[in-house]
Amino acid sequence: MAKGYIGTASVTGAGALAACALAMVATTPTLVGPFGVTLWFVALLVGLASWIAVVAFVVERKLRPKTAQSQIIANSIRRGLLIGGYVVVLLGLSSLGQLSLRDVLLLALFVVLIEFYMVAKR
Repeated sequence: MAKGYIGTASVTGAGALAACALAMVATTPTLVGPFGVTLWFVALLVGLASWIAVVAFVVERKLRPKTAQSQIIANSIRRGLLIGGYVVVLLGLSSLGQLSLRDVLLLALFVVLIEFYMVAKR
């Protein structure tokens, strides 16, 4: 189960990040429009979340080998989505010229609160 998860997440992440890189080289935001830019950010989220989840899975598996595989997978997916979402939201705000230190700190606090809630809920 773990090898399938790592393989699927790695290929999905690599494909999404490759699509983002290709879109950056081949087009401009003006050509693709708002829908294309939104799809680019979604693909970036999928790529980052997949690779962060794989890294989180490998690290957690090394640190806690006795934990159930399904629990490690759930934790790594959650962490990948939280960290990947954090990065993508910051990039989105930055591209709109709306990013400030306050936004960075508030979003980081929000991510930490979500993680704390999910860990405490167990």
